[in-house]
Amino acid sequence: MKKIFVSIIFLITTLFSIATKAQNAGINFVSVEEAFKLNHGTQVVLEGEILRQAGKTLYKFKDETGEVYIEIPEKSWNGVDVGPNEKIQILGNVFRGQHSIKIDVTKIIKL
Repeated sequence: MKKIFVSIIFLITTLFSIATKAQNAGINFVSVEEAFKLNHGTQVVLEGEILRQAGKTLYKFKDETGEVYIEIPEKSWNGVDVGPNEKIQILGNVFRGQHSIKIDVTKIIKL
């Protein structure tokens, strides 16, 4: 019985790992500095913190390499409550304007 239980736990862990890798395939884990070099529409993941709100859905975000504006529509918050100086991970797409970039956020994870 113990061997079956251990086997099931191992199988679940393996399947979770495979699913996570598949989900993250094609996504760039980048710094703010690196995001400025990417093409419009590139999907990215950044880790850092929100400095301040700059508009209804616009925020200033920073990591160790710099700062960038991020656009967070209400649906992307998904019930996550983030305070100042709290570390978060954001998933989004690079939006390249004529003279600047921002990240259009699709998901927020509180770390």
